[in-house]
Formats: sequence, C-alpha cells, structure tokens
Amino acid sequence: MAALTPVPKIQFFDANGNPLAGGKLYSYDAGTTTPRPTYTNYGGATPNANPVILDSRGEANVWLDTSLYKFKLTSATDVEIWTVDNVGGAATLAQFAASGGSALVGFIQAGTGAVTRTAQAKMRDVVSVKDFGAVGDGVADDTAAIHAAINAVLSRNGAVYFPAGKYRVTSGYTNSTNNSLVMFGEGLDYYASSAATSDGSCVILDSTDSNSFFYRQSAGSNLEVRDMQFACAQYVLDRKFFVQSASSVRHIFENVHFSAVERPFVYLTGTYFQLSSYTNVRFTNSGSFHSTVGTLIGTFMTIVNVDVEGTIPANTEKIICNLGGIRQIQALNFLIEPATPSAGWIALFLRNDYDPAWTRFPNATFRGFWIEVTGSGLSNSVYQERGRTLFIAPVFNNGITAPFRITEDGATEIRDTSFSGTADPLQSYFTLSTAAQVKLTNCNYRDAGTTIVDPKFTFDACSNVVSGAVGTEFRAISHSNQEPQLLWSFDGGYPDPGKVNAQFFSGTTSTPTVNAAFGRALRVSPSAGVIDCRFQGLTRGDFPLGAQFFVVLRATMPTLSSGTTAVNMLVNGTTLANPANYTSGQDIRLVYPLATPSANPTNVGLSIGTATATGDLLIYQLELWIGKSLPNVTMPSYPQNVQTYAAAAPTVGQWARGDIVTNNTPAVGSPKSWICTVAGTPGTWVSSGNL
Repeated sequence: MAALTPVPKIQFFDANGNPLAGGKLYSYDAGTTTPRPTYTNYGGATPNANPVILDSRGEANVWLDTSLYKFKLTSATDVEIWTVDNVGGAATLAQFAASGGSALVGFIQAGTGAVTRTAQAKMRDVVSVKDFGAVGDGVADDTAAIHAAINAVLSRNGAVYFPAGKYRVTSGYTNSTNNSLVMFGEGLDYYASSAATSDGSCVILDSTDSNSFFYRQSAGSNLEVRDMQFACAQYVLDRKFFVQSASSVRHIFENVHFSAVERPFVYLTGTYFQLSSYTNVRFTNSGSFHSTVGTLIGTFMTIVNVDVEGTIPANTEKIICNLGGIRQIQALNFLIEPATPSAGWIALFLRNDYDPAWTRFPNATFRGFWIEVTGSGLSNSVYQERGRTLFIAPVFNNGITAPFRITEDGATEIRDTSFSGTADPLQSYFTLSTAAQVKLTNCNYRDAGTTIVDPKFTFDACSNVVSGAVGTEFRAISHSNQEPQLLWSFDGGYPDPGKVNAQFFSGTTSTPTVNAAFGRALRVSPSAGVIDCRFQGLTRGDFPLGAQFFVVLRATMPTLSSGTTAVNMLVNGTTLANPANYTSGQDIRLVYPLATPSANPTNVGLSIGTATATGDLLIYQLELWIGKSLPNVTMPSYPQNVQTYAAAAPTVGQWARGDIVTNNTPAVGSPKSWICTVAGTPGTWVSSGNL
C-alpha cells in the first residue's frame, strides 16, 4: 500500500520569506520551560542540540518521541518569532503496523460521560479465537488457537468470540479450574444437518477416538455458550461433546445447534450442577442429554424451545434423551421427533435417585411436550423410574406401540390432551408397576369398549368419546371421580365395628395403646410368629363401577426373623394389589388408590401379614377415603382422651387417665361405661354406674 510522503526536513522562514539561516528551535515539555530533546533520526538514539541551529536553508532534522512538546522559534540573535505548545509527533505506517500500533490511536465512545481510551484497549474488550491464529476454514487445525484463546480469558472468567467460520478441532479442552467461561459466536444455521452444511460460527470435532470431546468441566465452574453451531466430522460410537464430571457446575446454552453429534451433553460420575438451562437448542441427527450414572447429578434444569430432529446416531444405551438423576426439571416446548436407527429405544428417560438429605421424589414438569418418533424402533415414549411428573398439553403420537412406562411408586399427571383417534384402550398407552399412579385432567380418549376400573388411574374432568349409532357421530361423556370424603379412620381406640370390619386370624390380637411419638396407636401382636389381620371399611352407599378409593396407612412394621411383611389392598375381601413387601421394623407411609371392579362394593381396605414376626405391628394412622384425589395427608391429632366401645373394661393395652370405654352390650343392671382413673397397662378402670 502506498502513502503520501511527509516533509523529509523541517524548514523555517523569516518575516520576508527568506530561509531562517542560523535560526534557533527550542524544545520543551508541553506546558513548561523544561527542555525536552528532539532527535537527529528515526531511531531516536542521537539527540539534537537544544536549541537546534538551522542551516543556511533554514532546515534541520527534527524527530520527536511520543510525548507532547512546546516549541519556540527565534532568530540567530534570539529574537522570538513564535511559541507553539502541545505539539505531538506523527506516527509512521511502520509504527501503526507494528504490534503496538493500535496503542497510538485514540478512541472515545459516543455519549455523555464517555472517556478516552486507545484503540488497542477498545479492541481488547473482546477476545477472538482468530487473535490466536485460528483460521476457521474447516481445513486447518484450529485446536491450539482455540485452547490458547480459552487460556487467555479463563483466569479472569472471560469470554471467547468465534467469528463466522468452521473451526476444526482434533482434541478437547479440560477446564480443571474453578474459573468460568463464555463462548459466543456470530450466529448459526438451524437447518444444517452435518458439518459440511453448517454455516455461522461452527466448531467441528474431527477425531476417531471414542473418548474424544470438545470441552470438559472437571472442576466447579460455569459454562455459557451462545449463538454457535457444533458438529462432528465423522460418526464415532458414544463420542461426547460437552462433558461434566464435577460438582457445582452450571450450563447455560442459548441459540445453539448440534448437527451430527453423537452425545452433545454428557454427565459423568462426579457431576452435580445446581442450575442449568438450555434455551432455543436444536439437535439434528444428534443425541441430546445423556446422564450416564445412576446417581443424583443436579438440582434444577430448565429446557425451553428444544427439539430433536433427523436420525439419532446409535448409542449404547439406546436413549434419545436421558435426564435421570435431576431433582427438578422445568421444560417448555420440548419436541422429540427423530428417527431411530434400530429397535428398542426410549425417547425420554426420567429417574429418581434417592438422596437422604433431600426429597425422595423429584418433580419434572413439561408444558408443551411432543413425541413423534418415526420407524418401529421406539419401545417407550417415556420411561419413568419413580418420581413425580406433570405433562401439560403433551402429544404422544407413537401411541400404544411405545407406551408411557412408570416403575415402582412413580406417578404422573397428564393434562389437556387427546389420546389416539382410534379406539385403542387408554390403559394401553401406559405400562405401570403395581404401585404406579396416573392422573388424567381435562383429557379425552376414545371408547375402549369397557369401563376403566384400574385403581392406578384417576380422572378429573375427562371426556370419553363414544361412537354414535351412525358411526360418524360422537358424543363426549365428561366424568370425574368424586371429591375426597373420609369414610373411616382409626380414632385411637378399638376399631368401630359399625364403620370397619377388623379381622384377626391365626391367634393375632390387637389392643389400643398410648404412643409417645404419635399419641395413640393400635398394637397388633403375633401368635407363633404369625400376624394376619384385615381392616376393611364398610362402604354403604351408591358407588359406581370404577369408584376411586384411597387407603392411607402409617405404621411401623414388626421385627422379623426373616422375610418381609406383605401389605395387600382388598375390595370385598379380594386382593387387588400388593403395593409392597416391607422389611423388618420399617417405618412406612402409604397412600394407595383403588378403583372398584364392580359397582357398590361392601367393603374396601387392606390386609397385613407375615409368618416370621418377633415383635408387634404398630398402626398409627389408618384411613379410608373416596374421591378423585386426596388433600395433603397429615397425621391425625388424637384427643387427650379417647372414647371407644367394648363389652367390658379393658384388661390389656396401654391407656391414659380419662379414657372412656362405653358398654356396647348394655343390659339392665350392667355398667353404662368404664373410666380409666389411673393410666397404665391396662390401668385402673371404674364403672360409671349401672343401667
């Protein structure tokens, strides 16, 4: 590049326009009378005399340093001609082209209060991977440049900019510090299906090593990524891209696209994040989220406007989205509609991992959820191990071919959706364990030909669409389970035979007792190791087929020499379900739903049994409810004194002073009731007088 030549020598003239031969040029620090040197050449090594004596042509070689000067010009006889202050030297093209050239240029931002900075300081506000030699043509290996850029900003928790281009990397970066990083780009192509078609700011991982990755957090830190594209140059089974293996880390991804990436987000052993969010993230021909360990990995995850498209790369676990081990998930507009490469896949996997310091049942809420996986490779749309989930306006387009599976005591509520347009049985959309529960709210489904009586289902404002006579007309039958109503509860005394059929077999006995922790309890004692008892509430009334009941039990299981204690749910004396078998001395809280298989049942309840008891069963709470759902279940508050019924004053059991037992076989001349005057086992009882 050519440039205009500066004046090679400085020349001065007198008042008549003649060269100022012998004139003198004095130089000072700006604003002072302190002499400051000028120089004979560009190198600045040889200072001029001060003053500089002009030659016969009035000329001199005068070179300045970078400081400001004050100059005074006089005649040869020291007659002052002029004085000029604050004069600076002009930088050369070579100086501007040098590494420090931008420091010679000033900059000030528009707006009141802006301050002057150098252009160098301004441009260093943003660190680009190209500052460290990245090419971004998809051919050159930009690994070292990207790693150098990250190193440059990491110590100050800074950001790295990726201008538009394709940045090929062949090995990963591990952040083993507690410092955080931001990566941001110039944009992305949401329609790119592979590395070859990616535009915007794209990082391409090019490695055939199955252990390769792009970025790994192995210490507590935050990672924020915005406006970028990520791709892989080839397929490698189970290869990772962003990896977490540390505690107290955070992921924030916004406007990001993965194309042809086997496993974009991988959570390894040691992972624990508190807050992670993914907004406007697309996975094309890619996996998505992959929790690889059966432990707790995080507290809160937010998913907003995330979709999985294309064909899923094969992975060992055969799960499209694995979110196991997260306490709280909030998702809004989450779409899973890729094709699977083989049979046996799960679209969404959710798992509760027990953490004794926190809740047993984490929650996941999906508002706007769509699953439509093509091909025949999907086994389950959702696979939920334990926990609680809520789906609002979901679409399960794979229908009964890929049912929603819930294991153990997991539960889900599904709101505001329609199931298949065909007459598939609603139950076929689900695969449920014995203790699993499904609540449907404001949903509709086609008539399956039979009434749903499965006790695992609860309905609220649902519509069953039934075919009309012509076959083209339909009518919607809206139905809900009843509002909850308490039918019977243990009140601290003998079970009331007018409300509950309490039966004890094989020598099993029961007595009311005082309990320090809960107030009152019913003690059930074994005979020769056998505990065999039933408590069935009497259900007088008009109850339709499929009426919803709940049995509530709080108890301490007996000490056992071996085996377990079985708890079974009964309707009309027939076992419908076995929620669980409990271990020796286990403290349990059980809320179990039952739907009657016939109209107008006479009794609903439970049985408890074991043949290896060496201690007593203690029942603190036993209730029977009818209704679509339960209010918050709390322990009852027993009164200071109980009033119960028996044919005689108690001879066993532990009683409190003031307890009253009313005679339930009254006759003339017999006591009306008995009052406990001294607490004990059984205490002292006094008749209240004869009839």
